[in-house]
Amino acid sequence: MARIAFMRKQWAEAEKQYAEIAEKFAHTSAAPQAVYWKGVSRYKATSDHKELNKVAEELKQKHPNSLWALKASIWSR
Repeated sequence: MARIAFMRKQWAEAEKQYAEIAEKFAHTSAAPQAVYWKGVSRYKATSDHKELNKVAEELKQKHPNSLWALKASIWSR
């Protein structure tokens, strides 16, 4: 459902659903991907580049060895 909301450009709904996935599955491989897309959804809603930096930092802290942390690392300051 989160991906569908994202594809429909329903940024707030996508962000909410990705946040729920990240929380519910915090200790699984789904969490880093959900955190990544949660941040992208927030950025799409706000056009604020700081949101991308926040998601990069969150991934660096919570999921440092994930592919998603590596993908987001280009957003770090």
